[in-house]
Amino acid sequence: MRKGFFVPAVAVRVAVGAAVVAVAAMAALNGPGMVRYMRMKSM
Repeated sequence: MRKGFFVPAVAVRVAVGAAVVAVAAMAALNGPGMVRYMRMKSM
């Protein structure tokens, strides 16, 4: 694996992980309101 490709791949993975954690934290804080919003959006 080339270093030039490996570094961005790691950065992307870290960014995605951080985004998932942020979304999970928001969902935990908002709770039912978030669920209702997601249901409305999916319909």
